[in-house]
Amino acid sequence: MGLYPYQERVKTLLHAGRSVVLQAPTGSGKTRAALAPFVEAFFDFPPGAFPRQCLYTVPMRVLASQFEYEYRRLAESYERRFDRRLDVRIQTGERPEDPELLGDLVFATLDQVLSSALGVPYSLSEGRANVNVGAALGSYLVFDEFHLFPPQAMQTTLQLLRLFGRVSPFILMTATFSQPMLEEIAGLLGAEPVLVAPEEVAQIETHWGQRSRKSRRFFWQDKTLEAEDVLQAHDRRSVAVCNTVERALALYQALVERGCRPVPVDDPALVPRYDALRAAPSPDRHRRLLDEAVQTLRELMGDAPEETPWVMLLHSRFERPHRQVKEAFLRAECGPQRDNWTVSRLIVVATQVVEVGLDITSQALHTELAPAASIVQRAGRCARYPGEEGRVFVYEVPIRDDGRPDYAPYLSREEETICERTRACIRGWDGEVVGFAQEQALVDQAHGEADRALLQAMREDEGRLWDLIQDGLIWGQAYVRRELIRRMDSRTVIVYDAPDGPTEESPFRYEGFSLWHGTLRGAVRALLEQAGALDLPWALRYPMVVREE
Repeated sequence: MGLYPYQERVKTLLHAGRSVVLQAPTGSGKTRAALAPFVEAFFDFPPGAFPRQCLYTVPMRVLASQFEYEYRRLAESYERRFDRRLDVRIQTGERPEDPELLGDLVFATLDQVLSSALGVPYSLSEGRANVNVGAALGSYLVFDEFHLFPPQAMQTTLQLLRLFGRVSPFILMTATFSQPMLEEIAGLLGAEPVLVAPEEVAQIETHWGQRSRKSRRFFWQDKTLEAEDVLQAHDRRSVAVCNTVERALALYQALVERGCRPVPVDDPALVPRYDALRAAPSPDRHRRLLDEAVQTLRELMGDAPEETPWVMLLHSRFERPHRQVKEAFLRAECGPQRDNWTVSRLIVVATQVVEVGLDITSQALHTELAPAASIVQRAGRCARYPGEEGRVFVYEVPIRDDGRPDYAPYLSREEETICERTRACIRGWDGEVVGFAQEQALVDQAHGEADRALLQAMREDEGRLWDLIQDGLIWGQAYVRRELIRRMDSRTVIVYDAPDGPTEESPFRYEGFSLWHGTLRGAVRALLEQAGALDLPWALRYPMVVREE
């Protein structure tokens, strides 16, 4: 299939040595727009005409895994066609398979790429850190879903691209730039802004008139999200997105109490699959195991009556193999190939993890109020494919003890203001079919002022930022990761069977999950209160080092 007009424009600009800032809606082919120029140059251009390596940076590991899976399969077809191998790899904290960034096409999380570009890589020792600086400096750089980067990482990325862009072209892209952000970033970086016109979006969605266009109607709900709301609107596929894990868990449990049947991801028949996934020696083996796990799930669910309403919970706190199996199951049962769906009725209760990386669709999507960019991303999981019709229901957030809306995890004053502006806009849409132009207007109105403030703060803080960048590049100071990439406000929780007595076994060899420190403090406080109420001798103990005499 040929490239869309905007993809051709992106390719022409990049091959001419121009960098690009791209905004294109979800499902319109941003990834192909970014990688088609690299793939063509890799196989057809002489050495030196275009970078021979691509570092594709994403904010979430699920995105890196999805793209690595897709392009590893494409690379096999390229090898048959060109008789030359395109080495596709992945580098994330969960799958650190290319620590020196040696692959031709490397999909990596922003923490891995930015730490490497700053000379303080998470993946290498201090003595070898400069290896990855060279990889970043000499590569074609792609930064995808930029709006999901933490504020520090946004500012650092922009400053580094001002430097690295002098050597190699890059592309920075997302579906939800505000217009001020798009124009100001392009000007700052000396890049070419590319915004897909609404007319071309309509052509892409209908395959130039060959299919009917997808449509989504938005409905404002002046109440909090409850199980009955989901059940009343449910058809074959529904997705409900909560802003916190605790509220997602409560909604999931309420649906189970009302007769929905949990997808049996905890069935003993899957335990060997999970163990094998933890020890999978290669990406190919990992993919086969996921396919086998999905087939096992389908077999376990096959004996239920056809109209059984199934429900699945998805959030970031599940162990890695469990989460990966759930994601693979959803791609199979909510993906574009409807003929392959085997489950008649399925409800997915999730958190923000569904905003990107999962190519799934639904007839009804329920979401708590969130920043406009997040609402647009979530809505992209409803009526995602040509010809589909869907409904998006946006609900109020709960009220805190102090009487204010509970916007968690969007807790800064800027984020609260964005949520309030998002509410005002969506209230005016009630029952309307909303397309790309309206979504873009929503993002502009809700995020425009905050985006301008972010860029202004970066300009005012530029001297300090470059001092920190130099501390990383010249002196290898690892502390700059916190200041320039991500401030870690979470703590790792490890759950395992405690030993009966002293042991040499380290609990840190077990896989953990992250909790926001406020959530963890609340859980510990509740634990201590419960222990006091039950008159238990203890509820919290600290590990002690016991020295042999």
